[in-house]
Amino acid sequence: MRPLLFLMALLALPCMAQGTEYWSGYDDDTGERVEIVVRFEERLHEGADIFVRDVRGSQHEATVFQAVFSGPSHARVCASVNGADRCFSVSR
Repeated sequence: MRPLLFLMALLALPCMAQGTEYWSGYDDDTGERVEIVVRFEERLHEGADIFVRDVRGSQHEATVFQAVFSGPSHARVCASVNGADRCFSVSR
């Protein structure tokens, strides 16, 4: 029975991660490289919950309050990170 459950869980993984978006770019103020992961299988938009990871390996939860797109794969995103407003230029 256990191998069957493992196989079912393994087959479900691609479906669960299907809508997750990953973006990478730079902090507009510091020039620091960042990665953004959109939570809960959402798309990047105003009001989206995201994780912001920096080069030091720090990860912070944030909420997007502005997302301006310049094409389908480039955006300038502003989010409230630990009470501070930070903006990022990102692409996917």
